[in-house]
Amino acid sequence: MVYFDVGNDHTTGPNITAEQFRAHMRELALGPYNVISLEQLINNYNNNKKMPPNSIVLTFDGGHKSILKSAIPLLEKLNFPYTVFIASERANQNNNQYLSWRDLKKIKKSKLSSLGMHPASYTNLSSEPADEIKRQINNTKAMFRNKLNFTPQLFAYPFGAYDYNYSNIVASQGFEGILGQQSGVAYASENLNILPRFTMTDEYGDLDRFITVANALPLPVKDVTTALNKSIGFTLPRTLSTNKDKLSCFASGQSKPRINILSDTRIELHLSKNTTQQRLRVNCMLPVSNNNSDEIRFRWLGMLFTN
Repeated sequence: MVYFDVGNDHTTGPNITAEQFRAHMRELALGPYNVISLEQLINNYNNNKKMPPNSIVLTFDGGHKSILKSAIPLLEKLNFPYTVFIASERANQNNNQYLSWRDLKKIKKSKLSSLGMHPASYTNLSSEPADEIKRQINNTKAMFRNKLNFTPQLFAYPFGAYDYNYSNIVASQGFEGILGQQSGVAYASENLNILPRFTMTDEYGDLDRFITVANALPLPVKDVTTALNKSIGFTLPRTLSTNKDKLSCFASGQSKPRINILSDTRIELHLSKNTTQQRLRVNCMLPVSNNNSDEIRFRWLGMLFTN
């Protein structure tokens, strides 16, 4: 999960109300979940360790100061680990909107917390020259070493936005984990360079949706092909192909794409209209029955495509 502003109802950015956040944390505390650290998730994947059932990872992007009042005290009370991502230029402002380096030093003292980085400016660096991308990454690393005495090993793309060049540069920097904002559930064989996360805002943060995504399962696919403005193809695992007729997909900025079943496992999505968007987000959900229960869970796939 990724949160941004928490309880800052006057912002025009991606906020979630304090009441919504408390409801989410209450669900995690009382429900059948295991809130684990991002580091544990990555370590388990790297060492082929089995993940605790219903594992949830909590992250915060943008470095908003509101989480000091409306999120972190509750997380500490519930003993939930969490990761905060920082853009160094925001921390340098030392104002009431963003976490300062002094704030981050306090957060760093908690055994439950970990800190990761954005590029120096909280902006989309897609299409920027390689030198500018490297400069922003190196500047933030230098500020972390200067202010907090360590080099961050976790990176998150602002807005979840990246292109091929940008992602290749970030992947070459030696980070242990790199996070996007494409919706979906991480799984062991997935590329750790762009881990998915469900975004939580007031618009998409009602408790019913939270419970749905908190109980979601991965929808692993392979052989993804794209003809942007036309179609997207992928192959389902054979173990899931018997339910392929129940697959539903959505594309940002347009109506539902038409689903064409090409074979037992091959799926092709035809976009409803040519897209002029710089970024196209596609979500696909496959309902599955929960073991020994009438409850329905969703296998969830999120994909981000850039022009």
